[in-house]
Amino acid sequence: MVERAALGVTMSDELSRRFAQRLNVQGVVIVQTLPGSAAEVAGLRGTTRLSNGQIRVGDIILSIDGRPVTSSDDMYLALEKYKPGDTVVVRYWREGRIFEKKIMLDSSIRRRP
Repeated sequence: MVERAALGVTMSDELSRRFAQRLNVQGVVIVQTLPGSAAEVAGLRGTTRLSNGQIRVGDIILSIDGRPVTSSDDMYLALEKYKPGDTVVVRYWREGRIFEKKIMLDSSIRRRP
Protein backbone atom coordinates (compact mmCIF):
# COMPACT_ATOMS: atom_id res chain seq x y z
CA MET A 1 0.00 0.00 0.00
CA VAL A 2 1.11 3.50 -0.80
CA GLU A 3 0.72 6.21 1.78
CA ARG A 4 -0.69 9.42 0.38
CA ALA A 5 -1.02 12.81 1.98
CA ALA A 6 -4.55 13.75 3.01
CA LEU A 7 -6.43 16.47 4.86
CA GLY A 8 -9.05 14.06 6.14
CA VAL A 9 -12.17 15.54 4.56
CA THR A 10 -15.00 14.28 2.42
CA MET A 11 -16.00 16.52 -0.47
CA SER A 12 -18.87 16.91 -2.89
CA ASP A 13 -18.37 18.32 -6.36
CA GLU A 14 -22.16 18.66 -6.69
CA LEU A 15 -22.42 20.80 -3.53
CA SER A 16 -19.33 22.73 -4.58
CA ARG A 17 -20.90 23.67 -7.93
CA ARG A 18 -24.24 24.55 -6.37
CA PHE A 19 -22.84 26.76 -3.60
CA ALA A 20 -20.01 28.25 -5.66
CA GLN A 21 -22.54 29.90 -7.95
CA ARG A 22 -24.81 31.04 -5.13
CA LEU A 23 -21.98 32.32 -2.92
CA ASN A 24 -19.72 33.50 -5.75
CA VAL A 25 -16.88 31.33 -4.44
CA GLN A 26 -14.74 28.91 -6.46
CA GLY A 27 -13.60 25.98 -4.33
CA VAL A 28 -14.41 22.62 -2.82
CA VAL A 29 -17.10 22.31 -0.14
CA ILE A 30 -16.13 20.24 2.88
CA VAL A 31 -18.96 17.82 3.55
CA GLN A 32 -17.34 16.29 6.63
CA THR A 33 -14.05 16.34 8.49
CA LEU A 34 -12.98 12.87 9.54
CA PRO A 35 -12.62 12.33 13.31
CA GLY A 36 -9.05 12.94 14.44
CA SER A 37 -7.95 14.09 10.97
CA ALA A 38 -5.64 16.99 10.19
CA ALA A 39 -8.66 19.01 9.04
CA GLU A 40 -10.58 18.39 12.27
CA VAL A 41 -7.56 19.20 14.43
CA ALA A 42 -7.05 22.43 12.45
CA GLY A 43 -10.68 23.42 13.09
CA LEU A 44 -12.03 23.14 9.55
CA ARG A 45 -15.80 22.69 9.45
CA GLY A 46 -17.99 20.35 7.47
CA THR A 47 -21.47 20.98 6.09
CA THR A 48 -24.40 20.46 8.46
CA ARG A 49 -28.14 20.16 8.12
CA LEU A 50 -29.94 22.46 10.56
CA SER A 51 -33.02 21.41 12.52
CA ASN A 52 -35.23 23.38 10.12
CA GLY A 53 -33.90 21.31 7.19
CA GLN A 54 -31.69 24.03 5.73
CA ILE A 55 -28.05 23.32 4.93
CA ARG A 56 -25.25 25.29 6.55
CA VAL A 57 -22.36 25.18 4.10
CA GLY A 58 -19.10 24.01 5.57
CA ASP A 59 -15.76 25.58 4.84
CA ILE A 60 -14.92 25.87 1.16
CA ILE A 61 -11.30 25.12 0.34
CA LEU A 62 -10.03 27.61 -2.23
CA SER A 63 -6.38 26.61 -2.56
CA ILE A 64 -3.58 24.41 -1.23
CA ASP A 65 -0.20 26.19 -1.07
CA GLY A 66 -1.50 28.71 -3.60
CA ARG A 67 -2.76 26.08 -6.05
CA PRO A 68 -6.48 26.72 -6.74
CA VAL A 69 -8.87 23.83 -6.15
CA THR A 70 -12.33 23.80 -7.71
CA SER A 71 -13.09 20.06 -7.65
CA SER A 72 -12.20 16.94 -5.70
CA ASP A 73 -9.84 16.00 -8.55
CA ASP A 74 -8.04 19.34 -8.13
CA MET A 75 -7.72 18.61 -4.42
CA TYR A 76 -6.20 15.17 -5.01
CA LEU A 77 -3.79 16.61 -7.59
CA ALA A 78 -2.77 19.44 -5.26
CA LEU A 79 -1.97 16.97 -2.46
CA GLU A 80 -0.25 14.46 -4.74
CA LYS A 81 3.17 16.13 -4.48
CA TYR A 82 3.16 16.00 -0.67
CA LYS A 83 3.70 13.21 1.81
CA PRO A 84 2.11 12.64 5.23
CA GLY A 85 3.65 14.99 7.78
CA ASP A 86 4.26 17.81 5.28
CA THR A 87 2.70 21.17 6.12
CA VAL A 88 0.61 23.10 3.61
CA VAL A 89 -1.21 26.42 3.67
CA VAL A 90 -4.92 25.89 3.16
CA ARG A 91 -6.91 28.92 2.05
CA TYR A 92 -10.62 28.59 2.72
CA TRP A 93 -13.90 30.50 2.77
CA ARG A 94 -16.11 30.48 5.87
CA GLU A 95 -19.31 32.48 6.23
CA GLY A 96 -18.24 35.25 3.88
CA ARG A 97 -14.63 35.59 5.03
CA ILE A 98 -11.40 34.08 3.72
CA PHE A 99 -8.87 32.47 6.05
CA GLU A 100 -5.51 30.75 5.73
CA LYS A 101 -4.20 28.06 8.01
CA LYS A 102 -1.07 25.91 8.07
CA ILE A 103 -2.05 22.25 8.35
CA MET A 104 0.15 19.18 8.75
CA LEU A 105 -1.10 16.50 6.38
CA ASP A 106 -2.30 13.06 7.46
CA SER A 107 -1.89 9.75 5.74
CA SER A 108 -4.75 8.52 3.59
CA ILE A 109 -4.14 5.11 5.16
CA ARG A 110 -5.79 4.89 8.54
CA ARG A 111 -4.02 2.94 11.24
CA ARG A 112 -6.08 1.13 13.81
CA PRO A 113 -5.38 1.92 17.49
